[in-house]
Amino acid sequence: MSNRELPEGLAGTIVSQDARAYALATGWKRLDLPVRDSPGFFGRVAVFERPENGDEQVLIPLDERTSDYDVRMGEATTAIAQWEKRSVVQVANDLLYAASDMLRFRVALSAAEGGSLPLEDGLRLLDGVRTAILAAAHSVLLPARYHKRMSKGEAEDLLRACRMGQTERGSFVATVACPLRAVDTDQSLIDTNDDPFARKTTIMLMRSAAELVSAIESDRVREMVERNKQNPTVSANLCDAIVRMKPSMDSWELTIAASWSKLRAAPPALEVPRAVRIQQAYFPIIEDVYQELRPGSDAEPDTFVGYVDTLDGEAGPGGQVQGDVILRIAVDDEKLIRAKTTLNADAHAIAVDAYRTQAIIRIDGVLIRKKRLGTIEYPANFQIIQQTNAATPPH
Repeated sequence: MSNRELPEGLAGTIVSQDARAYALATGWKRLDLPVRDSPGFFGRVAVFERPENGDEQVLIPLDERTSDYDVRMGEATTAIAQWEKRSVVQVANDLLYAASDMLRFRVALSAAEGGSLPLEDGLRLLDGVRTAILAAAHSVLLPARYHKRMSKGEAEDLLRACRMGQTERGSFVATVACPLRAVDTDQSLIDTNDDPFARKTTIMLMRSAAELVSAIESDRVREMVERNKQNPTVSANLCDAIVRMKPSMDSWELTIAASWSKLRAAPPALEVPRAVRIQQAYFPIIEDVYQELRPGSDAEPDTFVGYVDTLDGEAGPGGQVQGDVILRIAVDDEKLIRAKTTLNADAHAIAVDAYRTQAIIRIDGVLIRKKRLGTIEYPANFQIIQQTNAATPPH
């Protein structure tokens, strides 16, 4: 095995502290030697060996600004990979994200065997991944069957700290690193009994997804829904996130998997699954669960902002066009949903202008949420609030 397998420059991005922490966490012992320059190195090194075999040693460079840091860290990565009998690229990724839990969202279908997806499917997958992390984080902060506003500070901090990893071959895999130090209150990982917020979030995500799939496979969905209305462990937001990940093609399945940072003890496998497999046939049921857990309507009038998506009016007795339009409006965590409303002639004329110029509109009314197309009842104050230069509205 050679460090030539590593993409150029990858080893140089590995932080020495993370590599040393990984070595200690996986059983390497640091030799009690003075930190000094080593022959053939331009900087200082830390020397590790296997307690069961002193001939197995790893030299991890300490000075990240030296000219040979990339080469030396590549050699250290290769030595660890040889001991673990794993791909040097896999070990490099583990070292790169040693202080992070890793989440992998894998879409398995024949069209993704080359490691790619249609652009729209890929964007939907990433949107679902983002929503899933936010949903799990909010359930850690405040268990609820539905989070109307997913904007709490700790959850937003975690999301900003997360990093996308490389996709993997054989399918399309969206890899996300969730740093254990993402939230300011979780900076210490030394001798603490309480898991950091990021770890609690990844555990919540895996447990909730597993509970959802288990209910489907055991034909206990109704029981699970009623339980979550009283003691929420699966949120409507998480169900919505999973449904968003659904590809447009047939014959596929989604797997959500987690691997835990070795800087913290992994949760027991019997309590927290390492992977949850969601078959294509489960998605209509998950969408039904979403509708059950989410309140059916926003009973109070509200103001909505969005775009005109479709015009479908008819000429009235006076020749003026009035009737239905379909809007894309921002709700909850700024997700755009489609909703139909009926406008009088004056408002419909404004809608035509907004559609032609792709302007941002506002409307007052009562939103009734449905599976595919909501409705806005009692529409009022329909108006253009901002002109845009976009050719098409965002989706």
